[in-house]
Amino acid sequence: MLPHAILTDIVTRKERDVDNGLRGTEGQRKKLTGQDLSEHVRAVVKQCVSKTLSIPEEEVDDRVALTEMGMDSVMAANFRMNLQHTLPVCCSNADK
Repeated sequence: MLPHAILTDIVTRKERDVDNGLRGTEGQRKKLTGQDLSEHVRAVVKQCVSKTLSIPEEEVDDRVALTEMGMDSVMAANFRMNLQHTLPVCCSNADK
């Protein structure tokens, strides 16, 4: 979404490639949308939580807060770095 409708005429949006959590070559990337993208992001977040907390992925419950699973502020910073490295996103550490 653009901040003003007039920008629609001058701004072109590029499609984002998703590389299944692997920063691979162009040939390894595929485009995901909708439900597939949602499932992919959920799986990658689950992998990062599992890695950060050193627990099996099966024990990560996406309905439980990270603090309730034992993640402290130092672990959260590590989790954020893992997530940013794995997905093409920028995560803020500020509460909004």
